[in-house]
Amino acid sequence: MTPLFDRALRIAVGVNGIGMGHASRQAALAEHLRRCGHEVQFIATGGGAQHLRGLGFTVHESWMPTLIASRGRVRWWPAITANIGNLHDGLRRYRAIAQVLRRTGVPDVFITDYEPAASYLAYQFDRPLLSIDQQSKFRFLDLPDIGAYTPTADRQRLSWFTPHATRAFICSFVPLAAPNASIEIIPPLLADDVWHSTPTSEPVITAYFSRYFGHGPNASARALARIVADNLPEISLRIYAHDADARQLVDLNSADDRIVVRRFDRASFLADLARSRCLVANAGFNLIAEAALLGKPQLLIPLPTYDQHWCARTVHDQHLGVASPNVTLNSLLALLDRTDEISSRAQRLRDEFLAKDARPLIAQHIERLATRKTNPDRVSTR
Repeated sequence: MTPLFDRALRIAVGVNGIGMGHASRQAALAEHLRRCGHEVQFIATGGGAQHLRGLGFTVHESWMPTLIASRGRVRWWPAITANIGNLHDGLRRYRAIAQVLRRTGVPDVFITDYEPAASYLAYQFDRPLLSIDQQSKFRFLDLPDIGAYTPTADRQRLSWFTPHATRAFICSFVPLAAPNASIEIIPPLLADDVWHSTPTSEPVITAYFSRYFGHGPNASARALARIVADNLPEISLRIYAHDADARQLVDLNSADDRIVVRRFDRASFLADLARSRCLVANAGFNLIAEAALLGKPQLLIPLPTYDQHWCARTVHDQHLGVASPNVTLNSLLALLDRTDEISSRAQRLRDEFLAKDARPLIAQHIERLATRKTNPDRVSTR
């Protein structure tokens, strides 16, 4: 077969660094693209930039505007006041990235995962732009409000970050119906270490709690440790959190090592998750997808965002786990009583949907796009 390209393609990927899910998802794709012989570089912010640089990728650090929702939507005046002090530095970073790309070779294709600089660089250089994320389901699909939470703010941010794209790939851990032919629903982009894990079921609960602004893991971790210590003597507990939060929870470690708090380490966490009976965590998309692929029942405590509440409700409705506002004995027992049923459901979901690796599909689409001279087809909500 004649290849669609005659050289390594240059691909730039924009990553929102507010959470590690974006970086993990795009790192999995980038590793595949690199194995295909292409050159991948990142435009990223925050912890995502550090993680990607540690994997050996070139990373250009960008600026991410602060767009906090108030009463269900992003308001103009708070957005202006929150960003005015950083606007000059943000524009300086954008211009510096553009200059580097112009000097070293403008990428053939840009990808954005909830990150605006990559989108506007694609427009500036008139290159194809792919949107590959999980938030776009809140933009393109007609999803309901969940209690006080609404998709409006995410829809606003996405329409500002990426006004139009050549094609949108929406990652989902359950099958969804695409609204039109320019949008494709794909299984989550998961790292090779998840695909290569062999799940077992030992009397271990693995927990991971993250931080979202002022909402940290303290209350959930302490409640879970107390429940396990007082009511489940046959169960061991491994609680993971990031550096500062883990240090504040060290008093939960039991003398017999039945309850252990660990600073987050990817390899250790994945090993514990693969052998655990269930997962207790916040409702981050990537972790839900990894647990579902490994067949692990999940007790989810969503952080105060629409994204997390939608994910938690979907896990509950799809019989993959239990959603609860807090960690309680009743919610944990409700999960443990259904582990066999939930694991069977997760296995069916894996066989029917999750086990498809979407990375070759995206790589082929990128290679086709790079042969085009123009960029006529765009996905837009404006």
